[in-house]
Amino acid sequence: MGESFTKFSRDLAIETWILYVIGSLTPPGYCGLLLTSAVIGILIIACRLISQRIAKGSWKRLQIDDYIMCFTAITYTGAMVSINQVGWVNSRPEVHADEITPHAQELLIWGNKMCFAMEQFCTATTWLVKCCLLIIYSRLTYLLKEHTIVQIVAIYVGLSYILIEILLCAVWCQPIEAYWAPNVNDDFQCSTYFNHMIVSAVFNISSDLVMLCIPLPLFIRSHLRLGKKLAVCGVFGLGFVVILMAVLNRYYSLSTVGSMVFMRWYAAEISTAVYVANLPLMWPLIRVVFHLQTPNPSSYPERGQATPRSAPQRARAAIRNITAFTTHQGSSVESIIRDTDGQMHGTVDAHELSLTTAGERDRRASIKPDVELGQRQRRLEDITVQRTVEVTYQ
Repeated sequence: MGESFTKFSRDLAIETWILYVIGSLTPPGYCGLLLTSAVIGILIIACRLISQRIAKGSWKRLQIDDYIMCFTAITYTGAMVSINQVGWVNSRPEVHADEITPHAQELLIWGNKMCFAMEQFCTATTWLVKCCLLIIYSRLTYLLKEHTIVQIVAIYVGLSYILIEILLCAVWCQPIEAYWAPNVNDDFQCSTYFNHMIVSAVFNISSDLVMLCIPLPLFIRSHLRLGKKLAVCGVFGLGFVVILMAVLNRYYSLSTVGSMVFMRWYAAEISTAVYVANLPLMWPLIRVVFHLQTPNPSSYPERGQATPRSAPQRARAAIRNITAFTTHQGSSVESIIRDTDGQMHGTVDAHELSLTTAGERDRRASIKPDVELGQRQRRLEDITVQRTVEVTYQ
């Protein structure tokens, strides 16, 4: 019995810390699978931050979801540490002896405390990842009808976390110290977290399903080329893998009460959630690493100025399709309008417009042309942008 628990603890440590540090290169065996999924958690968060630094041009321009992900790295680390501590305590032969010594009792109390901490860290990590995704979705859907859905889901996610914490700390097991009491096995709820796991699974899976229904329809309706559309939908569709991990985690937790197997699924679920939340934001770093396109923030125009273009280029331009991408920076809203030329050779130009609030429901965009081209061109200096913009050059 003691050797079996020791082997499980050793395998669990290898699995969780590989999940924590490296990535998805899988050594032979199930042990390698979880160990491999472990170190990529922190590495992928670091890659996301570097990617955002490349895209924004400065660390000071990181947005609130980037800072939340930094805090998520702390809770993710705490989850991995507590999971391994629970596995280590259960690997000690003295805690399974017929007669519990004072030292074994101290180990049991410590293990129960780590089990409670594991629940807190795993729940916090899962909900922080949801928070980061909702902030991204809020920027994607700004001025669209789906923005209201994002706000409703955000309220649902926030209230569900508060409810889960209240039930865990004040309802299911009273007093809270009973979770790590020496005789915790005498109370079913305090020792198994049975009701807590059911409630948290309902809120977790339901919110994930609703969140998946937000970005996918947007990308399906977009005018991206089929290849890019499939790639983007595939990345965001990885959320189904997160849901699968959550279902498997709760299945093994509820069907094997008293077994330590569920801890592997705890590590797998939160690691998968961290991966999926950060992968869509790593494209700038991928472009640099594989030399697909080197982003140079200094080459972008200043806010409020258009990219310089010569008069012949402007005269040659026909009707352009303009797509607006809105981003939040504090209380301001900016729009980058990409102007794609339909002429031969696939020439692509870009204008960057700085939007300032012109009223409660509209934004004013100012374009400063680099050359004077008469009254007709100067009319472009004052354009009201409302969701869809079409500019015609005569």
